[in-house]
Amino acid sequence: MEESVKFCVVCGRRIPALSMRRRTCSDFCRGRKKSGYAPYINYDKPPFEDLTNLQKKAHEAGMSYGKYMSAVYNGKLRERG
Repeated sequence: MEESVKFCVVCGRRIPALSMRRRTCSDFCRGRKKSGYAPYINYDKPPFEDLTNLQKKAHEAGMSYGKYMSAVYNGKLRERG
């Protein structure tokens, strides 16, 4: 007998379709869904070119990409465009 498969609406992991009502893979994802966390498939990702440009700006500023983005979001650094 073939087992049907579903996908978690929060993280996108494959889960066995043991119940028609099951939508999440774990208690953690269930909690995220209840708190109104956006589903996995609705995340807007920036185009690859934007990421490359941001990485170049971070390198010019002498920082890693993560530190650069943290500084931009915390208002310590303005994103130069």
